[in-house]
Amino acid sequence: MEIKDKKEQVLFGRLLRVVSDITLESTKNFNTRDFFKEKSKGGMFLYIQEDFFEHFSYEIKNSPAKILARYETEEDMNQKQIIADAKKSDIYEEVDLAHVMQICKRDIINGERLLLRNRNSNLFLIRNKKSELCFVQLSQSGDRFWNISVGKVFDYGKFFFGYGLFFRN
Repeated sequence: MEIKDKKEQVLFGRLLRVVSDITLESTKNFNTRDFFKEKSKGGMFLYIQEDFFEHFSYEIKNSPAKILARYETEEDMNQKQIIADAKKSDIYEEVDLAHVMQICKRDIINGERLLLRNRNSNLFLIRNKKSELCFVQLSQSGDRFWNISVGKVFDYGKFFFGYGLFFRN
């Protein structure tokens, strides 16, 4: 649920909670290639990073239910600062691609406004198949299509004011 009253938006370090109570269901089995497809292959993504699937298993098993919120950065921050603020505020949460899929379906297909638009990035912390921490970045390209990419977390990776991040509610 979007928090429209600025008085009810809560600041966690430099992360402002702007959408709360995003309830995601558990998923028994999810094949990532069935959902994450480019437009040319009948999907909703204009661009999927070339090596995207090399980072993750094709099948996600037993993805747990979660309740998340979308936060936005209140200033330019590097990746380690974002993680430190989230951990200090006790909102830090890693997700998997089944959770990203549910948020995409609810927003892009069903019209529930959970994701940022207008080229603003939506970021998710996910472990790759080597158990390395990564940011998955989802951003809108044009009116209807989306781009998705991935990169390992590193000290100097910078995200800008207003980026959206999904952590614990």
